Amino acid sequence: MLSYDIDDDDTVSSRKRALVFVQFCTQIGAVFSFDSIPGLQDYCILHRQWLLDTITYVVRDFKLHRFCRDCNAMNLNNGKSWTAL
Repeated sequence: MLSYDIDDDDTVSSRKRALVFVQFCTQIGAVFSFDSIPGLQDYCILHRQWLLDTITYVVRDFKLHRFCRDCNAMNLNNGKSWTAL
């Protein structure tokens, strides 16, 4: 069950209404928001696939999933830094 603490009177600020809407969209899985992380409260990600694609640049099996930018990283320090990963 989804519940929100919004008043029915007209004195509720537009910011609070927007935050409630973003909370709702987050709970149904339409967007990602970070209201519980200090410094990221004003951000939400509208395109969820972008977030997943971005995370895969860091969290992945480097042997199975290679990207073009990996070639540049492999050549740094004669490959020592890459093999250390």
